Amino acid sequence: MNRLALPHFSTFYRRLTILLVLLLLVAGCAPGTTPPPQPPVAGTTPATPALSSPQAVAALKKAQEAFNAAVQADQPTVAVPAASRQKYQEVVDTLKQEVLDQGNDSLKVSAYALLAFSQWRLGQYAQAVKTGEKGRQLYETAKLTSNPREYGMCLMVRGLAGASQTYQEYRHLQTSPTKEQAQNLTGRLEQAMRTIDSGNTYWGRQDDVALYANLWQLALVDAAVRIWTSGLPREVAQPEVCRWLGRAEQVFAKFPNPPYHWQDLALTYKSKFEKKKKAECQGR
Repeated sequence: MNRLALPHFSTFYRRLTILLVLLLLVAGCAPGTTPPPQPPVAGTTPATPALSSPQAVAALKKAQEAFNAAVQADQPTVAVPAASRQKYQEVVDTLKQEVLDQGNDSLKVSAYALLAFSQWRLGQYAQAVKTGEKGRQLYETAKLTSNPREYGMCLMVRGLAGASQTYQEYRHLQTSPTKEQAQNLTGRLEQAMRTIDSGNTYWGRQDDVALYANLWQLALVDAAVRIWTSGLPREVAQPEVCRWLGRAEQVFAKFPNPPYHWQDLALTYKSKFEKKKKAECQGR
């Protein structure tokens, strides 16, 4: 079946994900600290099969344009600019009103992926998770094979939303976390990592989305290490820091042999973690 690729989605999706991951981690940093390097991910191109209704294809393109405009106006800050929020909401409205009621199954999965990521950026975490779940269920029930990347996005969004919610809570702590709070926060980040990684089965190791999932997991390892080292006694934090650095090794093993996209960023994380491990985990 022929597929119509929406133009320019990869370029703007790269920019969106830079903003989103930076937003997540800047929100979690203590005053005076510098956020870690962020995964600049390449995107997926929603598949719009030629047999979809012309109206649905046109509406998906319209939503694409609004999404691109939202990303262009966005900023890596905690608050989403009003202009971006308006455009993200336009994406949500267009997809709900003009695509999901008339597109075929493959087009709907693409729409669900874009809708879920827009809802996530709007802070509509519960809705984003529900939307991703609808895309997952449709893809599996209809036994689709045409757009596995969008299927992976639908799987991934639950973890992204969970990580964002966790960081919102961390950001609003008035003091350094207690041991119990750190356990709760990093436990949820660990669950988010597993969910983000769940789509890796459907992509090749060199696929941009697989690399994106891996880089996000490294960002969450870095975040967890910073939570444990944000004021807790060393004897409390050290075992958890070392355990999380061990998790990073598991993530690095998923990367393909070099060269690959964003290799420098992955190596930056690797260097940072190795230095931390040498300082904290000798003899453990």
